[in-house]
Amino acid sequence: MEKYRRTLILRCIGSITIAAVVAVLGFYFQANPIKLSFDGYGAVSNGLVIAFVVYYALVYCLKTGAVLYNDKRKRQSLKEYYEEEHEERKVLIDQKTASYSVYLLLFLIVIAQIVVGSQNSSVRVTLNAVLAAYVVVSLGMLLYFRHKY
Repeated sequence: MEKYRRTLILRCIGSITIAAVVAVLGFYFQANPIKLSFDGYGAVSNGLVIAFVVYYALVYCLKTGAVLYNDKRKRQSLKEYYEEEHEERKVLIDQKTASYSVYLLLFLIVIAQIVVGSQNSSVRVTLNAVLAAYVVVSLGMLLYFRHKY
């Protein structure tokens, strides 16, 4: 359980680090409109992304902290949390959900690239970059997991 405790602490530190980087970059680009052009909608959208990432990191760390520093109240113990996270049925449902969600999003990006990309070149370039990033990440994960297993 000590190894799992360290894993949870590292996850919490990682999520807070990612939230801090997203917030700093978001505020930097919003404060320097020379770098990126933000109209009213862009600023609101940027703020919503920052708020979502920071909210997720804080909620995750509060939930994890309650498990890690259980003070013998009626909270979930570390062992129960581990068993819940690694339950086979839950893991399979999470894997299937993520897999089908990615395939659906990829399909929608391709459709959007065909429909909207023919009208606007900046949208076409952006969607092509998203598709290229998907291919690179997918190949990287495929190579990693083939090597690992």
